[in-house]
Amino acid sequence: MRSYYVYTFQCADNSLYTSITCHLAKRLSEHHHGKRRATRNRRPLALVNCTKFGSISEAIQSEITLKANPLAI
Repeated sequence: MRSYYVYTFQCADNSLYTSITCHLAKRLSEHHHGKRRATRNRRPLALVNCTKFGSISEAIQSEITLKANPLAI
């Protein structure tokens, strides 16, 4: 069974960036090395939340909730 992760970074500009991946270590490395356009110009990044889910639907629902209410982190 594949695992999915919802993660949130606090960016250098104090904004939050939340997304989903099934390859956590690879994705975090891509963000930290500037290989992801969404966060490239907002580094350095600090991981403030990471939650593991057993299904993509649970992960998507969590991402939607976090983006709608970032104070829930």
